[in-house]
Amino acid sequence: IDKSLPTDATSTLNANVKVLRETSSSTYSLTFAGHNTLPAPAKSGYIFVGWYLDSSFTSEVITEVSESITVYAKWTIDKGEITTATMLNCVSDIATSNNEDILILEKEPCLGGILQQCIHNGFGLHTFKEELTGPEYAKRFIDQVKELDIEYKLNTMVMDISADAANTKIVTAMNRSDGLFKIEAKAVILAMGCRERSRGALNIPGYRPAGIYSAGTAQRLVNIEGFMPGREVVILGSGDIGLIMARRMTLEGAKVKVVAELMPYSGGLKRNIVQCLDDFDIPLKLSHTVVEVRGKERLEGITLAEVDANNKPIPGTEEYVPCDTLMLSVGLIPENELSKNSGLQLDMITNGPKVDEYRETEHAGVFACGNVLQVHD
Repeated sequence: IDKSLPTDATSTLNANVKVLRETSSSTYSLTFAGHNTLPAPAKSGYIFVGWYLDSSFTSEVITEVSESITVYAKWTIDKGEITTATMLNCVSDIATSNNEDILILEKEPCLGGILQQCIHNGFGLHTFKEELTGPEYAKRFIDQVKELDIEYKLNTMVMDISADAANTKIVTAMNRSDGLFKIEAKAVILAMGCRERSRGALNIPGYRPAGIYSAGTAQRLVNIEGFMPGREVVILGSGDIGLIMARRMTLEGAKVKVVAELMPYSGGLKRNIVQCLDDFDIPLKLSHTVVEVRGKERLEGITLAEVDANNKPIPGTEEYVPCDTLMLSVGLIPENELSKNSGLQLDMITNGPKVDEYRETEHAGVFACGNVLQVHD
């Protein structure tokens, strides 16, 4: 339910504003008295598109009203900020508005999810109107959780979600201090995020030497654990995480020899291509992929080849690149093993649970949000 605007906003709009009805999770209708310039409301996790005269958003965008009419706000998901922080913000909203008992179960040793290892800036521009690093962005919401005294358990793995005859949700989890335990809940919000696609999904010929990492694993090793994966690096995939790791490895003293991308275009933001590759003279090869890895104990090099319009390697275009590290930035998959084991139906397109307009799954009282619902990066 959108509560971006209060029911009485006289000081802001110089008019009486009343919420008439909730049209969906992303729209609402208002009545204005007198001539007013319509405001641009803010909602965490969304970007405001504009005001419309119809709920299907087929009219032209309007900016002013001169009579009492019903208008509709259209939103789009802010793909740059759908993270664990979105879930933490949702939790704090529920606690503030409904005074419900809430428990967060987190498998990592701290709250914040993947944001804790994303030490680059670029977060918070829409939500807080300032540029923050990943840990800074997560901390804003973690502080809210702590201020509201919301209980949470760290280093805790959820094993199963079921329901009894009265449709009470039974969450089975375990950790070192409590062992195996069960929790009864009225509602469950799934916010497990996503995982990286591995080398096994790519079917690259060769042995299994040390030195092949997913980009996220390499990011954690460098930013959290303080280890360098290697010194001569090739990155396959030009998504934002691959581009950011090209810059990160360069700043740590490694030589990034090339970033290769299967598609004829980069999957990352233009600003990341400029700031992470162009500024460090790192070559980007589009329509290229790795067709072979060499080395048994440790990676010794890889073979690149150009691909055709069907993404098939073109014979005669092979190029050997010596390296000791290959980073894979080749896509993300919603982390839905728990969802499948709980009997939830998954969408064939998004690989996330099927939900209605309120993000509720086919199991009443079980909701999904963020990257577990649909990968936004």
